[in-house]
Amino acid sequence: MDISYRWLKALAPSLDDGPERVAERLAMYGAPVDEMVPLDAGLGDIVVGRVLETRAHPDADRLSVCRVDAGAEPVEVVCGAPNVQEGALYPFAHVGATLPARASWSCAATSGPGSR
Repeated sequence: MDISYRWLKALAPSLDDGPERVAERLAMYGAPVDEMVPLDAGLGDIVVGRVLETRAHPDADRLSVCRVDAGAEPVEVVCGAPNVQEGALYPFAHVGATLPARASWSCAATSGPGSR
């Protein structure tokens, strides 16, 4: 069973121990913790990007081309999300970013405009 430390704290507001100590205490009461997984592990390359502009991809019905401000110069990105909106904020990974499970983003050849 997966249980969130935040969920435990919501159920027991007086719980002052950190996650490691809570795991020790649960083991003492007969409910050992198999593993603790930090949910933010591997997300260091993810930033918040604002979509400045969207337009239909000229060569694909289900793609759009977005101009995204993610901290440096705005970049052009091919996006497959059907609900992307101008002005909205989304998680963004620049080309070369490493994601959880050691996956990484790279540029791929597409017909028409591509991501940079």
